[in-house]
Amino acid sequence: MILIDANIFMYAAGRESPQRLPCQRFLERLVAGGGPEACTDAEVLQEILRDCVHIGVMWEHEIEEVLSYDRGFSEISWLKRLEA
Repeated sequence: MILIDANIFMYAAGRESPQRLPCQRFLERLVAGGGPEACTDAEVLQEILRDCVHIGVMWEHEIEEVLSYDRGFSEISWLKRLEA
């Protein structure tokens, strides 16, 4: 049994990167029943949802910059990620 971390889902759904295709293939095998036994947990799902909520709030309030070391924000075309 393996735990699938949030970054696997994020890479699979994100923009082109060296990790994208392997993550997509892994998840496709898993869904087709050909992968190892796997699970995820509420913390992983909360991590994904938290980012979505942040992005939604910024969109709603027309916030175009975020101060964060989370490189995932750099994948949002209308959002500029800043570092301290």
